[in-house]
Amino acid sequence: MIARVPATAFGTVALLLAWPVLVDSPKGRGHQDASDVSAMLESGAPADLVKNSLIRPEWIGSTDSFWYRRDTATGHDFRIVEAATGRSRPAFDHAALSAALGRLSVEAPTNDLQLDQLRFSGNGRAISFEIGGSPFECRIDQPQCARKPEASSADLSMESCAQHGR
Repeated sequence: MIARVPATAFGTVALLLAWPVLVDSPKGRGHQDASDVSAMLESGAPADLVKNSLIRPEWIGSTDSFWYRRDTATGHDFRIVEAATGRSRPAFDHAALSAALGRLSVEAPTNDLQLDQLRFSGNGRAISFEIGGSPFECRIDQPQCARKPEASSADLSMESCAQHGR
């Protein structure tokens, strides 16, 4: 379940977090026009001051672990959390995965891996994802990647029927 904070509460918290920046502005050293503060709040700028305020957990199979994408100062990374202990760790070696994709002539910067539709295998040793609409599978214990053949619409409809017992 994702906990959501009401917009008014978020605005108040964001304003409190942004206050030191607002008060120490180059405009007046200790003075900030109310209209400037109001404009900043309306523009959504406070949301840019708080990273990772909303984490969307993606559970891994039937385990007690989930992964999430975390924004960093230089891009983002992927983390795994063991829910029972709260222990967090990198989901995989980002540099090694980037290099494995590079061997397939796929540009994937270490700090900005654009992994759409990311899924972990049940044992957590492999991942599947898309980059630019192209599907890939990678082992993460010894980063090796391969392009997955694209499924035809007939394959997809057969798979959907099998999943729904038809």
